[in-house]
Amino acid sequence: MTRDASQHSPAQPIPLKVYRSRERLTVAAPMAGLEPTDISVEITSDDRLILRGNLRATLKGENEVLLDEWSIGGYSREFRLPCPIDGRMGNLTYGNGVLVAAFPITSQTQPGRLTLDVIGEARGEHAGNQGHPVRAMSNLEHRSQVHPGAPVEQLRPRTKSGEPNREKVAPTATSDP
Repeated sequence: MTRDASQHSPAQPIPLKVYRSRERLTVAAPMAGLEPTDISVEITSDDRLILRGNLRATLKGENEVLLDEWSIGGYSREFRLPCPIDGRMGNLTYGNGVLVAAFPITSQTQPGRLTLDVIGEARGEHAGNQGHPVRAMSNLEHRSQVHPGAPVEQLRPRTKSGEPNREKVAPTATSDP
């Protein structure tokens, strides 16, 4: 059996795991062997989620395939949403061949088309903030917001010997006068 880049197989269906909390709908889908730029997520106004993973290329030239039990992409799945979501504010992550999409639940579906930004080798994300404003901050800044009033020494990550890590900390803005 031989295969080259001009022979395209039809898109493979994608199995899904779908979770819902009070505020968020999360969908996980295995899409092995793709780069983040090959993946798109679309939410339509008629309450459908469409996942696509484009096939980059198959084996180039003439190759004798001795065993072919799985293939990389293309992937496609259309799914009727169980509740309305905001498709513009979704968060996407892709790592270890799994796409995870999380969307805020709303009273009416807002359509959107999302793609991943490359953040590392075969890793990607799209931060839609799930409806909450976000700003970049250090781990220490984040800990100080999660644990307000805690002494800085308690917030610092620990070294292997148990001593506080002495990383430099950027000052944080506070609302206190």
